[in-house]
Amino acid sequence: MSFITNKINPYGGDISHTVQLIDNDDTARDITALVIEFNIYESIFNQTLSADLVIRDSIGIIDGQSPLTGQEFILITFNSSNSGILGASLKFLFKVHKVGSKIELNPGTTAFTLNCASAELEDNLTKTVDITYKDKLGSDVAYDIFKQYIDFGDKNFDYEETDNVVPYTAVGQTPFEALDVIAKECRSRVYKDASHYLFFETAQGFRFRTLSSLLSQTPADDAVYYFSDPGAPNAPPKERLIIGHTFLDSVDTIALLGNGLYDNSTSVIDPITKRFEKSRFNYANDFGKLPHISGGGKPTLNLNKSKVLGSEIPESGHGRLQVGDLTSIAGSDPTFDNRITANSDPYIFHGRERYRKTPLVAAQLASLRQHGIDITVPLNLNINAGDIVQLFIPAAKDRRAELAFIEHYGPNPTFLVTSISTKMSVNGDYFTSMQCVKESFAIDLRGRPIEFTGTQGLMGFSQEGLKYSTQLLSEVGYTTDLNINAVAGVVSGVASIANEELSAISDKAVTDATEKATDAISDTDTDATDTDVTSQSEALDTAADEIATKSEELAKEAVKNIADAAVATGVALVTSKILTSINVSPAKLAKIVAVIKLLEKIPIFKGPITDVKADIAATKDQVTSTVPGGGD
Repeated sequence: MSFITNKINPYGGDISHTVQLIDNDDTARDITALVIEFNIYESIFNQTLSADLVIRDSIGIIDGQSPLTGQEFILITFNSSNSGILGASLKFLFKVHKVGSKIELNPGTTAFTLNCASAELEDNLTKTVDITYKDKLGSDVAYDIFKQYIDFGDKNFDYEETDNVVPYTAVGQTPFEALDVIAKECRSRVYKDASHYLFFETAQGFRFRTLSSLLSQTPADDAVYYFSDPGAPNAPPKERLIIGHTFLDSVDTIALLGNGLYDNSTSVIDPITKRFEKSRFNYANDFGKLPHISGGGKPTLNLNKSKVLGSEIPESGHGRLQVGDLTSIAGSDPTFDNRITANSDPYIFHGRERYRKTPLVAAQLASLRQHGIDITVPLNLNINAGDIVQLFIPAAKDRRAELAFIEHYGPNPTFLVTSISTKMSVNGDYFTSMQCVKESFAIDLRGRPIEFTGTQGLMGFSQEGLKYSTQLLSEVGYTTDLNINAVAGVVSGVASIANEELSAISDKAVTDATEKATDAISDTDTDATDTDVTSQSEALDTAADEIATKSEELAKEAVKNIADAAVATGVALVTSKILTSINVSPAKLAKIVAVIKLLEKIPIFKGPITDVKADIAATKDQVTSTVPGGGD
């Protein structure tokens, strides 16, 4: 009998599952109704899948007539009419290896946890590799060991081809240990010295892939998630919403120095030729040598810096000593007189070149510890560890604004899923939890200065520069008030330039009109009639009106440019302080028209706009009082 959840899952639709316990005599028993909750785990750093199930037992399954012995299997099967959330594999088979955390809830009822893993994990511990390989490519050796010692015949093995021969001598290692040794020596045909091979299992099978190849993938169409209110207008579909999250450490320079991200070195000794060499990776100098996540590719540091985490780090904070081949035996080195062959000594003939990739690999692994986030989303069995997803994460200061996502993650903010957990909670809901990391940005952190350019005055103001500088202010930890004050200072500078331009033009207009009026009066006969004087006065009034009109147009243009600057910094202005003062919602504030209309109500713009209006009002009075005969 299978168990179907009676409730409609609020995010993923009509999902159901069954859990079967396969006894040590191969008898299958449906225990779905006894399972309070379960978790299924996969990670790019774990060789197999694992699971744990919390069981509430009132029928004596653990200590009754058929007690658990550790020889049982658990089969979990998912069902749903929504094919978009079901992966290629709907069944998960696990071997029980531990019964733990037994608690008596009440007389006759106990709760305990079943810890399980793929059968290959336990099987691996009972086998040793006894085949020696002399002349096979590393990927071929890995494939052969998988088929000979690991494969149960029903799981895929996705592997990335290598371009170097990796000799292996059987020394009694388990299959997983042998694969680990081989992976360290493999060099990818595509990624060369950035070749850190990982052997891990997902719901789709086993994979033998480089970290570089995982980072280079493009996200699937359905691997996109948003921070959004499901009740908001035009909200993404519920199955694409992030319903829980925890931010991981974003920057820890002490730890990253120790792990080799910013600078690391590898010392190599060749026991044959008695040579010693040292190679080094420096983040500022060698960033371009690393493959980067699709949608990223920009450094997480300002590479213009030379000191302290820059290009001039005195010594490496992370170092290793390895044995390697510093000659080229396979290239027929004449000093050995061809006495070393692939058959007589494959290790020396093919050479150990692990040291060549160690500096890049150390930095690449450390880069995964920079920017990460754990998210919980509605169940999606199509996403696996090692996939790329897109996460639209709002900046903390912009959580309530429209389209206010962290810009240095890029318009397509991609993250690598390093681990994933499929869960059924105690209340019957289904979730997928993912640990996601970002090893590079989508924009270069080398600064973009604010510039006043072009021949159109304020129209040449770099709005992108202002927007970028505001973002940087928030990222380095400025408080809301400091951020507002910084933006206010920039915009006040814009207003000041507008006023200076306006004053200069107004002064010139007044001077020209004054000279024109004075010349006209000088040319007029002193016996002019009242009619002539009246005509002159009307002419002066007309000139004053023209000057005022021209000044007013200039002032309006200045106000418009200030408004444009406000739009460019709108993200920074959506704060509790501003919202309180103008009593308007963030959505309305995001509209350009609303920003312009509300400019006078925003304290930081009130002063500049008042000054501009005062200049406009004073223009006609100034003309009238300056021009002789201009009237009362």
